[in-house]
Amino acid sequence: MEQNSRDQQLLEIFSEHESAMQLLEEERRKIEHIEVQMLQRGVVQNDAERRELQLEKKMIENATSDLMKAHDEVLNLAMEQKKEWEELFKEMIELEKKIEAQHAMELEIEIMKGALHVIEHMGNYEDIEVIKMIRTLQQEIKGTEEALDAMEHG
Repeated sequence: MEQNSRDQQLLEIFSEHESAMQLLEEERRKIEHIEVQMLQRGVVQNDAERRELQLEKKMIENATSDLMKAHDEVLNLAMEQKKEWEELFKEMIELEKKIEAQHAMELEIEIMKGALHVIEHMGNYEDIEVIKMIRTLQQEIKGTEEALDAMEHG
């Protein structure tokens, strides 16, 4: 949603720049047309009038150049912003994966603790296999808890 809003704003900025470029180009063409007509009719009678036309053309060229620079800067900023958003999105995905892995480990610990609790309540401590199973579960719980702790703090 926020991405669409940013994209729409960029499109509006580019559209405004394009419109301004078209207006400047139209003005440049008008001045050139006026200059050609005046020269053909011999209306430009002195250097002052000729310099005034040239000055107007130069101002339009400068404005066009400035607008192009601004357009390029906006485009560069948009590309930088897009890159930053992509990096943030990538970080967010990585964090989500880490959280999912932590939740999976927490669930695994709870399952092992539940199994250990059931075995301990059975109370058959004379059977060597039951004792081995209890020790194995305790070690697995401890190892998984250590791995979880390392994931959370590392």
